Amino acid sequence: LADQPPLLRHAPRIARPAPVVVPPVPVANEAPQATIIPAPQANDPSFDHEDLA
Repeated sequence: LADQPPLLRHAPRIARPAPVVVPPVPVANEAPQATIIPAPQANDPSFDHEDLA
């Protein structure tokens, strides 16, 4: 009996923790950086990005 390894169903299962995904934390004194995507404006041909200020 001692020559055989124990059956897997009797062995305690070891839980493997899932990898933890940590999002980047903004620094308190840093201004958030917004991604600006230039997109064509539908009904205003005179629009330019200077009007966003």
